[in-house]
Amino acid sequence: MDTNEYSESAKRKKIQLVVHHIKELEHHPELALEIDNLETICVDCHNKEHGRVFIKKVNKWEYDEKW
Repeated sequence: MDTNEYSESAKRKKIQLVVHHIKELEHHPELALEIDNLETICVDCHNKEHGRVFIKKVNKWEYDEKW
């Protein structure tokens, strides 16, 4: 049973969840399927955990005068 704090919030807000390996597989491949090494987190949190930061693209036409 998942007791992660994100689970309930995800059900209400339609947050996309992913499985995160607490100890990275790159360094600990033997823990790939160990339940104690897995947690459910939202995609944004997972990206932050791995240092992936995405910057929203700016629409270069958004602030132009419209005719």
